[in-house]
Amino acid sequence: MSENDKFKKWFKILFNAFHQEETVIEFPHDSYPPKEFLDIVSPNKSKSIKCIENVIYWSKVDEPEIIQQAINYIEDHFVLLDTTKNDHDEQWQAFKDKENVLNKQEKMEWELQKDILENIDDFVPGFKFLHKYEWMPSPNNHKGGINDFILTNGKGIFAIVETKRVDKSKEKKSRKFKVIEQATRYKQAFVEQRLQEPDVIAIVAVGITDESLKKRYWSGLYDENVFRAFNIKYGNGDFPEPVNKGLFYASANSSSSSINFLSN
Repeated sequence: MSENDKFKKWFKILFNAFHQEETVIEFPHDSYPPKEFLDIVSPNKSKSIKCIENVIYWSKVDEPEIIQQAINYIEDHFVLLDTTKNDHDEQWQAFKDKENVLNKQEKMEWELQKDILENIDDFVPGFKFLHKYEWMPSPNNHKGGINDFILTNGKGIFAIVETKRVDKSKEKKSRKFKVIEQATRYKQAFVEQRLQEPDVIAIVAVGITDESLKKRYWSGLYDENVFRAFNIKYGNGDFPEPVNKGLFYASANSSSSSINFLSN
């Protein structure tokens, strides 16, 4: 049995609890995570996850550490899913072909996306494979919108990415709001359609703009913690502190109307 198969189920349950903003998981008595898995995400020295009979629980304060341990293990021990490289090549070609049919305004946002995709480590390190370009939640209904692109680490974690050019816009504030509102909405659609698939462990979202240093706006604190864990794993030190002013936050379970804009 591969490491993917051995622990994938348990990582999926754990990340789904984070997504749902829960800190307790109750398991059936005949289906409890093995001690080996609990030791991975909660090393003996910290005991971030505690157990009582068939229940595991943790503090929100310890969640970043648990996520870090999980990401480290998945990155070090899981193998790439079989379709990852083929999907990347096909979607990258679709992205490049798109350049030929864009007008001037569209081309400028395409250039922003190209910069992100060619310099992943500067934006969302670890998510180096393009899974979907211009994903449509409802292929037969354009009212569902078109997501910019979806990245993956190739091992079960997917990042919904929305981009916006805001730097020279007269509507900078509303466009920054829009980029994370869209990322959150497409994330929820992807969760509804794909989370039940066995190879999908976690889904997060981020909005990226063309402001100085290409600002990143997280869909929620859970999303930020996942991106932060990848950032720490791959040694990039320019990550903002949690709950940094200037970021948008929205509950993973909230409607877009509950998103709060924290600063200009």
